[in-house]
Amino acid sequence: KEFSDKDQKPVLLEDRPLSQIAEAFRSLHTNIEFAGTHGGPRSILVTSPGPSDGKTTVAVYLALAFAQSGKRVVLIDADLRRPGVHEYFGIQNAIGLSEILMMDLTPEVVAYSTDITRLKVVTSGSQVKNPTELFQSINLLRVISLLMEQADVAIFDGPPLLVAEAFVLASRLEGSLIVMQPGKTREGVALAMKERLSRAQANMLGVVLNRIPPDQADPSAAYLYYDYNQLDEEEGLIEQAASSKRRRRTSLRQWLKKRSSKAS
Repeated sequence: KEFSDKDQKPVLLEDRPLSQIAEAFRSLHTNIEFAGTHGGPRSILVTSPGPSDGKTTVAVYLALAFAQSGKRVVLIDADLRRPGVHEYFGIQNAIGLSEILMMDLTPEVVAYSTDITRLKVVTSGSQVKNPTELFQSINLLRVISLLMEQADVAIFDGPPLLVAEAFVLASRLEGSLIVMQPGKTREGVALAMKERLSRAQANMLGVVLNRIPPDQADPSAAYLYYDYNQLDEEEGLIEQAASSKRRRRTSLRQWLKKRSSKAS
């Protein structure tokens, strides 16, 4: 399957191009692009301290921002315990990453095309008994290599840092982004996670604080980017103010349905 060249735009930029959330993800995308000397990391893990922190929302919209910038993007749902990417796009989750790893399939066999230019999605696939063991297999390195041949950027919506496979993924990918909720993740917990990620030799890109109440959000937060090392000195880091996950899923589905209606 080839990437489409149709002139389409991601929902967050088309519907509200000047909104704070759109600016936030453009800022996040730009900073990641300049995170290295050779155009930034090509394989990115998006994870969080625990469930319901908004990591899937961030992964989806970051993938949209990369695709809008002209990059060929594959968004992979690597949270085999609690997958959620397929719900954003309204697609089935019958076959995906777990089948690629267990059956030696290639990513293009199971990847879903989307109505968004240059964006493809690989769902998590069927549930497995031991995701950690699956990610520790040599097949994961093969899959990452194949993805790098087919796309400019691969974004992995990974499991939370509560489970071991998150650290396995972090050690295999070129960069990791942590999504946290202010007031939910304690500083000590965050520092402990940072230490474990350092031991896994993960390349930390930064922190995104999600679901900041509007009355507490810094108006300039959409234009800021904070290095993960600042956790040693700051308890609060702000990257963007996000609305609820349910509203984002509904908005994306409505936009995709609108695009499909126009195409027909």
